[in-house]
Amino acid sequence: MTEFENLLEGSIEYRNRDSNRSYTRDIENEFALVKFTGNISDLPKHFKRNLTIDKAERFEKGDMIIMEDDYVRKFNYDIDEVHIKANDTRKRHEFDLTECAVNELYCPYCGEKVWRSGQNQDRISCGDCMAYFDVYGKGESMVIESGP
Repeated sequence: MTEFENLLEGSIEYRNRDSNRSYTRDIENEFALVKFTGNISDLPKHFKRNLTIDKAERFEKGDMIIMEDDYVRKFNYDIDEVHIKANDTRKRHEFDLTECAVNELYCPYCGEKVWRSGQNQDRISCGDCMAYFDVYGKGESMVIESGP
């Protein structure tokens, strides 16, 4: 099964502390932005990897710290709004249930067996409830959808 990278879209709106001008920046251009707790060990590990103790001591509790291109610095702006939209480019992939060690499927509504290993899994349905089931993979999850 092919995997696709999860993408984030969005923007950060911020303004300079000395003026009322506001700026917008795309979120995908930011590697990471965190609020410093004052304790270096609380920083995410990718920050700690790129930050010496001497440099970390320049930050104070409450500072926003940004990392771009493996360079960590203070974010000298007031953030007004952060808008993030997950853009999941991963596609659905059909699962062969037998390869997933699933030998039987039961209807969640009435408990009747709706599929067993060896049967066609293109159109799984329950004769009692008249519900159909679509089984596919999305990302790392197996999804079973049902409908009337």
